Amino acid sequence: MNVRDQARDADSLLSRVRTLIERYREAPELAWGRTEVFDADDPGVLAHLASLPEGAVLALHNLSARQTRATTTVPGLEGGRTLTDAFTGDTVEAAAGGRVGVGLAPYGYRWLRVDTPLDDPERTTRV
Repeated sequence: MNVRDQARDADSLLSRVRTLIERYREAPELAWGRTEVFDADDPGVLAHLASLPEGAVLALHNLSARQTRATTTVPGLEGGRTLTDAFTGDTVEAAAGGRVGVGLAPYGYRWLRVDTPLDDPERTTRV
């Protein structure tokens, strides 16, 4: 498949990389924010939070070849807060204590945006 064909194919690698770049540029937290890595209930999942005073992005990456449910706890994220998927626009609600859980496809990922500051100011200090 040549570049012209890939540019027209929404499921091509080129289209996926373009979308990743666009979402990355829409999330200054990923470049300039404080980054913390959290334990997930699955050893094949990388969970990390990038935060600035204006908001945060929780990124969940399935590094395994099997489907899984990624669950982690984000300190400073109160239950009932809504997180929005940067790629699909779907929303996820945080449970009590900042617990967040989502399904992930094999080698899948979700970038979940918190559009308001976290409740713990220590977590949003610029580094």
